[in-house]
Amino acid sequence: MTKSSANAWPPSTNPCNAAPAPDSVGIVIPVRDGMKFFKLCFHSILSFTDHPYTITVVDNQSGKEMRDYLFWSLRKNHKIDVVRWTDEFNFAAQVNLGLRRAFLNPNVRYGLILNADTVVEPLWLSTLMETMKLSSRTGAIGPISNKAQPEQEGERVAKIEAVGRLSGFCMLIRREMFEQLNGFDEAYKGGCYEDWDFSMRARAAMWNLVVDRRVHIHHFWRMFRYQEGGAGRAHFKENEARYFARYPHLRSCVVEEKTA
Repeated sequence: MTKSSANAWPPSTNPCNAAPAPDSVGIVIPVRDGMKFFKLCFHSILSFTDHPYTITVVDNQSGKEMRDYLFWSLRKNHKIDVVRWTDEFNFAAQVNLGLRRAFLNPNVRYGLILNADTVVEPLWLSTLMETMKLSSRTGAIGPISNKAQPEQEGERVAKIEAVGRLSGFCMLIRREMFEQLNGFDEAYKGGCYEDWDFSMRARAAMWNLVVDRRVHIHHFWRMFRYQEGGAGRAHFKENEARYFARYPHLRSCVVEEKTA
């Protein structure tokens, strides 16, 4: 990214949940504790976002310190939407909840799911939106990162690439596509494979998926894994079986990635 002048980044905007501007992006952040990383994420959004947006935080049973910060400090001082998810961790269900709440306002035409252990950069959202506007059949866009699937790693270059799947750590989604697909499949438990399944259903519905390699989002990775251990491994195996039962022709591709 380049600065707009010799001395300053373009001015950022504050979230405006009460009266979002036309073409706003509803940013949805699922979270459970991890205040240090969430603050980095949240304040990078405040500092570096120059496109109109709202924020919805979906809290999954955080402890008292985090709840107080979300429900008293953030909601009061920044007027963002904070909602509770009281069931067990389910990334698909939590982002669906957040996106559907954001889309209640007709001016929110796009949604963006963002992991709470990420840090955004100047011009990130306006650049992704610029790419989204290039084609009405672009359904979702992702950036590159230090930690992502192979299609979304590598060097930053001025290049926009069509891909077969996108990772859910940061995904800009067209509202019409989300509604057509009825969101992410909540049958995927925990947090794995639901983004790949969403990508496959998007492509089957003739939407394009794109990686904008001009935008880099730092991803600390696995700072909000709520189910490490037996339950998390069980859900991973169950989700993997569900995914490859639906898309058996893709199994060889994943095996090749693991052995590369």
